[in-house]
Amino acid sequence: MTSPSTLFVDSHCHLDRLDLSSYDSGLDDAVAAAKARGVERMLCIGIDMNNAQTVVDIANRYPGVSAAVGIHPMDIGESLADMAAL
Repeated sequence: MTSPSTLFVDSHCHLDRLDLSSYDSGLDDAVAAAKARGVERMLCIGIDMNNAQTVVDIANRYPGVSAAVGIHPMDIGESLADMAAL
């Protein structure tokens, strides 16, 4: 049992990459399911320039969801110019 001060946070999720086939209303239902299980905050991770705007849009759409955008360390050599755009 959790205490009233307990806050469940999904500190690393990829809401833009979920298999949503089991959710009738797609991402709306997936986020609602997490909240129904007590997850109050989610940090949706962007991994490159291709999905940075997508995760920001998701965070803007859902209360309790934040976005972190960046470039994966293994790709940094190829993407130095992109870092300034983030």
